[in-house]
Amino acid sequence: MGYFIKLVMFKELFIGAVMKTREIICKELNKFLFEQNGVLAVWEGGSVATGFADNYSDLDLVIVVNDEFVEETFKCIDDFIDKTYQILRKYRVPEPTWHGFSQTFYQANDVPDLFYFDISVVKKSTEDKFLENSRHGFAKVWFEKEKFVKPVESKQSEIDQRVKKYFEIATASDFITIIEIKKKIKRRLFSEAFPFYFNFIARNLGILLNIVHRPHKVDFGLRYIYRDYPQSDHKLIEEALQVNNIEELEVKFTNLLVRYEELKSQIENTLTK
Repeated sequence: MGYFIKLVMFKELFIGAVMKTREIICKELNKFLFEQNGVLAVWEGGSVATGFADNYSDLDLVIVVNDEFVEETFKCIDDFIDKTYQILRKYRVPEPTWHGFSQTFYQANDVPDLFYFDISVVKKSTEDKFLENSRHGFAKVWFEKEKFVKPVESKQSEIDQRVKKYFEIATASDFITIIEIKKKIKRRLFSEAFPFYFNFIARNLGILLNIVHRPHKVDFGLRYIYRDYPQSDHKLIEEALQVNNIEELEVKFTNLLVRYEELKSQIENTLTK
């Protein structure tokens, strides 16, 4: 009996030690960052900013620093996360990054299931800090030693420019993808057809649907379409991805192509006005 009680106590202590909640992690990291030299502001973006956070959301953090403190800040964060939660894996995005931030992802040990840190360190001088409400939601501010977060509306001229760019990306060489899919179908080669088919959905059809339904997020790929597309087009994409053989792919591709040409014509008419 004594052995059993000790085993239960050990198990409870072990579980208590490793199961830090997201709330606790945020409080610990907030306190740590506030005390760091050069750190000017911290806020959460991602699902928290857009109002779609759930039990599986990562910690999408933006840290604004004086320009010369980027590397020092990352060193401090590395040490803190490793000592507090134990780093399992880390990935620093090669620079220059597409968004202009310095970004590192951390997988740690003493955190909730499927949780990871997505930390961007942003120079104070960086103009675009991803605060456009229509694209990135409303940042949840942890603290601001200097004021950075304020409502930012997307400029229509920038949306229009981005739409034209991505329409060109989707349509300039679409005939090649379409021909290749048809060729693979004729050969009855599912494993050859599917990569082209998926690329058509994600790169070609997805971009055109983004232009029509969410032009401010034209570059978001297929992310978040369950909440941004009308049900009919979300269902179209979702069902199109559920193919088991070349016969199903052929039927679904035929339907997708009809919708694609319809959208292409509609957008072309709009862009030429």
